[in-house]
Amino acid sequence: MKQIRFYLLFIYFFTVTIVAQEYTVSASGGEDYTTIQAAVNIVQAGDTITIKAGTYHERVYTETSGTKLNPIVIKNYQNDKVIIDGTGINWEGTWGGLFELSYCGYISVSGIEIRHSTHAGIFLDDAHHIVIKNTKTDDTFSSGIGVWGGRYVLISKNEVKLACNDGEQECISIVTSHHVDVIENEVHHAGPGTNGGEGIDVKQGSHDVTVKYNHVHHIDNPDRPALYADASDLYTHHILFESNRVHDIGGNGVSVASELGGLLAHVTFVNNIIYNNHDGGMIIGGWSGEDNVTSNPVEHINIINNTFYNTGGDGIYVDNIYAKDIKIYNNIIQSKNQQESPISIKDGVNISELDIRKNMVDSEPYDYGQSSEIVADSLFVDATHGDFHLQFNSPAIDAGIQNNFSLLDYEKNSRLEDGAWDIGAYEANRKTNSDFSFLIPILYLLM
Repeated sequence: MKQIRFYLLFIYFFTVTIVAQEYTVSASGGEDYTTIQAAVNIVQAGDTITIKAGTYHERVYTETSGTKLNPIVIKNYQNDKVIIDGTGINWEGTWGGLFELSYCGYISVSGIEIRHSTHAGIFLDDAHHIVIKNTKTDDTFSSGIGVWGGRYVLISKNEVKLACNDGEQECISIVTSHHVDVIENEVHHAGPGTNGGEGIDVKQGSHDVTVKYNHVHHIDNPDRPALYADASDLYTHHILFESNRVHDIGGNGVSVASELGGLLAHVTFVNNIIYNNHDGGMIIGGWSGEDNVTSNPVEHINIINNTFYNTGGDGIYVDNIYAKDIKIYNNIIQSKNQQESPISIKDGVNISELDIRKNMVDSEPYDYGQSSEIVADSLFVDATHGDFHLQFNSPAIDAGIQNNFSLLDYEKNSRLEDGAWDIGAYEANRKTNSDFSFLIPILYLLM
């Protein structure tokens, strides 16, 4: 009986093995297919599509899913440069992307470049367990990468350039989605979006989203932040912005808001480095997108151990009179040129809802009744060239509040070694930690 079970098990695994196929695409011919879409049309769970170097003038679209144990893989061949060029390609409506995954799951995409899309670049619509890694988008009318209704999605190590090129949305848009990680991407040189153009935006009912280790820079559109969380008209919550580098932004570095009256709650900004922006470092917004919105609820916002430098406006501005439970600890807010105010509070904000302590500022704080700020030069190593490590004699060392939001610093080094938190994104007593980030794509496809 045991022998029969063994043979049945062998036949099962052999069957699984022979079902999985690998298809090769080459624009110049000589392989299985000359277009990516032709391979996508016949792919099944467990299959791999390998694309050789070339420029492919096509729109790629699929609704086919892999499975938890047999995901679909779409990738470039070795280090080949694979370009999908949307010049002259259009489709009905204003929805979707040049490379689109809709109503499907368990797919990994890597090593492709999307250019000149009349809508989004890479677009996920109601897709789940998706990995988008090591791709590039360049010149897209709306989002470079857009995730609508996604869940268990990893967006990692991609480059997004010239997104929102006179279109709507944001460079990377996470909309009505949950359990999404946006990690180690570079987003830069956004286009002149007529209604949008922010760097990375988590909005409209999204929750359990992590945005960290990204580099967002040269978003030149005025009034557009690099990092944004907006409830719109839906409950939007549990969003983490951690260890992002943001600089040379036309608007504020970071913004949070409830534009259409939905509740934005439990949003944390920790260990971010934000500098050389035209407007302020961060704003808790109170503006409305529609005249009939009567309130803009924003609650449980944590701004912890960030470094703000050389911002054109206020370092941190609380502009929302409905803001509740706002914690602002351990931030360095300094300027090469005098900014308007390190921390500013709008008239009408309930001061009792603000907990502002142990921030290092370069001028006397005012208008919120706190006396625990530290007015001093933080002594950066070389702020002019973007090095915001602390010199050995910095007054920011061991001067912060211990907290559970920033157990690690910007470089993933522990703040627990001496039991005292430094102020700012870096801990002066640094010790290298192991990095197991290479396991993340595998974990996502196995969820």
